[in-house]
Amino acid sequence: MARPEEKAERYQKAMQKMVAELQHKHLNPLMKESFLCSAACCDIRNERELQICLDNCQQRAQAAKTFIESKMQEFQARMQRCMERCQDLAQESVPPNPTEKDIFKAQDKLANCLAGCAEEYEGKLEPFKIDVAAQLSKALSSWHGRG
Repeated sequence: MARPEEKAERYQKAMQKMVAELQHKHLNPLMKESFLCSAACCDIRNERELQICLDNCQQRAQAAKTFIESKMQEFQARMQRCMERCQDLAQESVPPNPTEKDIFKAQDKLANCLAGCAEEYEGKLEPFKIDVAAQLSKALSSWHGRG
């Protein structure tokens, strides 16, 4: 069985991999599209029209970035609540006037519970990524033509 630290490290690596994949597959193409669009705007002589063009070019990429950041914050907040429950459980397990053994047991309980959170949420990363990608694709199709 993996130690709690190993589970936490596995979760962190899986999270980093998922973020990198969302960046590479979804945000980078939108940023490229935005930059190419912005470059085309540079032919506009009117300063006001140029700025409108540049703003329009950036809308889809910025909206997608904001959307993904929002979804990531929601996911991380759920993970944080799991970890807070672990802290509550560990604190509640400590009797008044705890012995060193009681404190060790509570710390062990906390570490194992946190490892459980890491394992649980690592398992949720792939479905989360798929869901975010699907929602983003749907949103992008509705944003198409706005820029």
